[in-house]
Amino acid sequence: MEAIRALRVVRKSALYTIVLVRMQSDQRTRDYVARRTAEGMPTKDIMRCLKRFVAREIYRHLTSTSTLGTAGSAGARS
Repeated sequence: MEAIRALRVVRKSALYTIVLVRMQSDQRTRDYVARRTAEGMPTKDIMRCLKRFVAREIYRHLTSTSTLGTAGSAGARS
């Protein structure tokens, strides 16, 4: 049970770090933050939305067939 909790903490921390970096360096994210701030959305809610987006983006990348195909064949020996 403790291991599961520890993994959740690491995952949340990683998403938070990714969002912070994107808010500082990625122009699309900066535009999104500016638009949402102008609409009156609090920064906490903006970060929550961005973390969800990043999590979906990572999940799509991990489950894509092209990623699984290349990862599976990389370790295979002939």
